[in-house]
Amino acid sequence: MPCIPQCVHRTLRWLYSRPSAWFRHCCSRVPLPSDRPADAIDQYDLSWLSNDIGAFPDDHLEFLSIIKPGSAFTSVCSKARLKDTGEIVAVHTRANRNRVEVGGDGSDWMPYVQREIRALEAASDIKGVAKLKRAYHMGQTSHLEFELLPGGSLTERMCLDEFGRSAVYEWEARQWMRPVVETYAQLLAKGLYHGDQQPANIVFDAHGCPKLVDFELVQFFTPQKRLVRSGPNPTGVPFYMSREANTPNTVFDPEKATVYSLGQMLRMLLELGHDPATRRLMQTYVRPLFSGPWRRDLSADVMELIDSMTAGMVKTTRRPPHLT
Repeated sequence: MPCIPQCVHRTLRWLYSRPSAWFRHCCSRVPLPSDRPADAIDQYDLSWLSNDIGAFPDDHLEFLSIIKPGSAFTSVCSKARLKDTGEIVAVHTRANRNRVEVGGDGSDWMPYVQREIRALEAASDIKGVAKLKRAYHMGQTSHLEFELLPGGSLTERMCLDEFGRSAVYEWEARQWMRPVVETYAQLLAKGLYHGDQQPANIVFDAHGCPKLVDFELVQFFTPQKRLVRSGPNPTGVPFYMSREANTPNTVFDPEKATVYSLGQMLRMLLELGHDPATRRLMQTYVRPLFSGPWRRDLSADVMELIDSMTAGMVKTTRRPPHLT
């Protein structure tokens, strides 16, 4: 007799973890398949099963190890194995509620999770974007299953020479950043502004190809208008954000803001040799007047390129009437 409830429980878990409209929980916050595009990923609703913060979709995935630890406000990246096929994948775990346990008000963050999923679905045909495979939603956390990118991030490829200058060569930076620039251009052409441009979100696959990850701050915009809103509390790493993108309650051109971020990445790779975000250098970078930190072997073209990409853009934006 004791095994009967256990069998029933396993059956229910199997039924309710299927991506089907007939077996969805009546209180599900996950969109039904009929409301999603034809090429949408499968989203498994496991919210009926567990509301624990640390719950993992172990009916489908076998947890292996932590790739990148997180905190109460940042996502955790783990390595897992699909139980059906044995494929090794990366799993990004993020909150889908403003957790009361860490001082939140318990508000629903599922719309933000769905916004990230919609953006990744729209960018599924772009080679330089990490491929989202499935999503598993629980009571307070969502687990997004991605392809595994074992090559490390762009931040991990930085290094300094014995004089404390960047040891990255121009040809290396060109090889790494050229496909990244093309990927950002394709995203902007689709009306997608990544919103969190920084080296930590550029990760390399097993073949050394860079791919963009972490679309939590993505914004949709009309390519004809080319304007996005910063909001009352701009988010991102200030070092890589243009002045307009880091100004509360304003609108700005996402293409120009992306160019500024790319220029700061080039400055970091070829000039600083380290990620300023890891050393709390969050203010706007100003080059010293007499003893400039430019590496001696940098070409004049690269120096001019970085300066032009990171120039001020105050005159290119405007505030909406109701915010003035």
